[in-house]
Amino acid sequence: MRRRTQRVAKFKVPTERKIVPTGPIKKNYITPLCKIMEQHGSDKGYGGHTYTSFYHKLFHGMRNKALNLFELGIWHGNSLRGWADYFPQANVYGADIMDKLLFTAPRIKTFLCDQNNPASIKALFNQPELQNKTFDIIIDDGCHEYSSYLTFLKHSLHKLKPFGTYIIEDVHINHFPRWQQDKELLSKELAAKIEILDLRHLMAPKEVMANSNINELAGFLANYQLIHQTTNLVVIRKI
Repeated sequence: MRRRTQRVAKFKVPTERKIVPTGPIKKNYITPLCKIMEQHGSDKGYGGHTYTSFYHKLFHGMRNKALNLFELGIWHGNSLRGWADYFPQANVYGADIMDKLLFTAPRIKTFLCDQNNPASIKALFNQPELQNKTFDIIIDDGCHEYSSYLTFLKHSLHKLKPFGTYIIEDVHINHFPRWQQDKELLSKELAAKIEILDLRHLMAPKEVMANSNINELAGFLANYQLIHQTTNLVVIRKI
């Protein structure tokens, strides 16, 4: 995972790559994905961002499907290995701007990409391994800048399958209003209807669900504030 230097880390990854939880964890929300990501030393888990509780609720029904997952921003490959364990039938792909981080493992392949450069993104998806692939899940855990999010989204959404899930992680709180403001413009520009689930308002789940068609998550969101008061995720679905 790439971390911006100006962000204050709320977790610690010791040398043995074990996540150390920094606060009380509700045991009911420690999911199989939480445990997998912890084992691999990923900051997505319950000792870090705690995204994995939400991700498990979103993806648990797909675990044994032969799907394609792509993640931008691979750091040491911890989350890619976690995804490969969580989805045992999946092909997992990753990309990063730092070529020294690239690696290959069973069902995992990684590529070079600068998410701020449309030509680099095009070259990425023109790789023989990716050229004819579309993805069930795309995760942007790259530069964490609004302009970078948009550049990669605009040049990668065509690779997302219909009703696929596109997730942008570590979104700054100031960016959330811009996503909602730009929703219709983005839908037109991308020639695809999209819905955006703004998880910033997890303390007010009824407001979230009033603006989302992902109604199967309503019960989960109603209790999710037990873990997080704020979750810096934007979830986009192509519909």
